[in-house]
Amino acid sequence: MFGPFKLKSPMGRSYNVDLDDTLRTKHAFHDLGYYQPPAHGMNEYPDTGIFNAIKQFQTDHGLRVDGVMKPGGQTANALGTVLAKQGKSKPVGNPMEAGPNMPVIEPPKVDRNMREINRIFWPNSRPYIDETGKLIDKGINPRDGLPFPRRRGI
Repeated sequence: MFGPFKLKSPMGRSYNVDLDDTLRTKHAFHDLGYYQPPAHGMNEYPDTGIFNAIKQFQTDHGLRVDGVMKPGGQTANALGTVLAKQGKSKPVGNPMEAGPNMPVIEPPKVDRNMREINRIFWPNSRPYIDETGKLIDKGINPRDGLPFPRRRGI
């Protein structure tokens, strides 16, 4: 669903900005030609370029030039209007969430009984006392299926 440009919190040099807002704002100003991403690429962290883009946009659209965008403020509303007129309105929501054109990558399923995994992540199978009160410290540990470590010098 497409909608107006919305912010969760104010955006400016002296504000603690919302990272989703920052990325969404960078994309919007980039689409309009006001923001050029740095050589390392576009990310969700605020930089000098985005604040300069806000000021330039405010200047070009006859708004108060303070380099600040507030939720429901003149700059955010003007940005939403310009994006809508140019057909560049972005879907409302979190830009970091997977969308219909973004593949969802799932981690591989790991069987806990795989010896290689157990050896790496559970290297010390410890002795324990079973329900009858007997100390189990030799052979295969029934809890995790690993052999108990050999005891040296005992």
